[in-house]
Amino acid sequence: MTAPTQRFHVINGRDFASGPDPEWRIDGILPERGLAMIYGPSGCGKSFFAIDAAMTIARGKSYGLNQRIVKQGRVVYVVAEGAGGFRQRLRAYDQHHRLHASDPTVSVITAAPNLMDGGDSTLLRDAIVAAGGADVVVIDTVHASMAGGEENSAKDMGIVLGHCRAIQEATNGLVVLIHHSGKDSERGARGSSAIRAAMDTEIEVTRGDGGQRAARITKQRDGEDGITVTTFELRPVFGTGSALGAVVVHVEPTAVCNKRSSAIKDRIVETLRAYPDGVAVDVLFMEVVSTRKSDGKSEPRRDNLKRSLLDLIQSGAVRQDADRVHLLWE
Repeated sequence: MTAPTQRFHVINGRDFASGPDPEWRIDGILPERGLAMIYGPSGCGKSFFAIDAAMTIARGKSYGLNQRIVKQGRVVYVVAEGAGGFRQRLRAYDQHHRLHASDPTVSVITAAPNLMDGGDSTLLRDAIVAAGGADVVVIDTVHASMAGGEENSAKDMGIVLGHCRAIQEATNGLVVLIHHSGKDSERGARGSSAIRAAMDTEIEVTRGDGGQRAARITKQRDGEDGITVTTFELRPVFGTGSALGAVVVHVEPTAVCNKRSSAIKDRIVETLRAYPDGVAVDVLFMEVVSTRKSDGKSEPRRDNLKRSLLDLIQSGAVRQDADRVHLLWE
C-alpha cells in the first residue's frame, strides 16, 4: 500500500534559517514573488511610476538615481482602463529612452478583467500562462477590475485578492495592483483593510506642490519600510507638433506633498465619473464645492480648483475640450 503524500513537514529551525534570503525584482523595492500594491490619489503619477518600473524590469536596467539592481523579467501589464492613454505613454517612453523595435518591452492586455468572477479570473490567468507566463503582472486599476464588487467590503476584496493570488501562484512571480488613496489620504489606500493585510509590499505615490512626485514604501514584509525609494518628475515628450505623453525622470527631492490639493483632485475625479460624456467646468466646480461642504469640509478656493484640474489634465487623467471636461483614466 502506497503511503499517503505528506503535505505538512516539520523542519529544524536552524536548517530553515540557513535557507536562501528573500529575492528582489527591484532591489529593496519590489520582491521577486508575492503581491504588491502601488497606490495614491488621482493625478499623483502612480500609473506613470508603475509603467516606468515595469519597463525597467522588462529591459533589465538599473533603477533610479541610486542604480538599484534589477532582475530582468517578462512583464504583462493589464490595462483595465484608458488603453489609448497607455498607448501614448509607451510611445513616449520608447522615444525618450531611444528604444527600437528589437528592444525588450512589456506585454499588454487591454480587456478589463472582472476579478470578482472566478471564470473571468481563470481566463486571465490561462491567457498569461499560454502566452509564455510572466514574472510580473500589473493590474491597473483595482477599481476597474472588480465590476459589481465593493472596495469597502472585506468579503469582496477577499475574492479579488484570492484570484490575484491564484495568478501569482500560476506564474510563480509578482502581481502588482494599482489602487487609489481613500478620502483621507493619511489613512492609506481606499477600501477594506484586507487589501493592505494581504500585501507583501505597499508603495504610496504622492505629489508635491512643485510638481515633484515621491514613492515611499509603507509596507515591506521582508525589507525596510518607511523609506522614500525615489522622487521623480513627469517630463513631457513631444511628437510631431504636439505632446506625445510624459515619462518619469528620477530627480533629487525638493518638494513636499500637498495633501489638500490631492483631496480636491480626488473629488474632481469622483464627480467626473458621473459624467461619461463630460461636463462643463463651472458645473464641475459647483458640484465639487457642494460635495465638500456636505462632507463638513471647507469650500476650496477657485484658484485651487483650477490648479487641481490643470494637474489632472497634465497627468493625462483628464481632457478638456473648449469648456467641457472628460475623465480619461486614473
